[in-house]
Amino acid sequence: MCNEMDKLQFSRALEVIWEFIARVNKFIEDKKPWLLAKTTDTRPQLATVLGTLAMAIKDISVFIYPFMPKTAVEIQRQLGAMENNQPLCLEFQQKLKEGTVVRKGKPLFPKIESA
Repeated sequence: MCNEMDKLQFSRALEVIWEFIARVNKFIEDKKPWLLAKTTDTRPQLATVLGTLAMAIKDISVFIYPFMPKTAVEIQRQLGAMENNQPLCLEFQQKLKEGTVVRKGKPLFPKIESA
């Protein structure tokens, strides 16, 4: 995505972002965290999956920042990455601090109901 942005190929950069989001969605489908949460035996695996997803969602916020800066900030706020007035983190692949509390917030991309 950085290469596309450097070349001012914004449409292609957005395509790369969507490709990444599709890979994250596939990861969710493959790992099935809702099933991992059902037993204590799989809780360590659940923690790993959720940590990976949190980092991926934070990275998505970094990717979309040039296009949707307010949404990027809200994603990181809900992830707990902006505690104590910390600035927006624009680094890729940076894990959240252990013990970070994720906050439920309003939907960032609400479902559009057709009439």
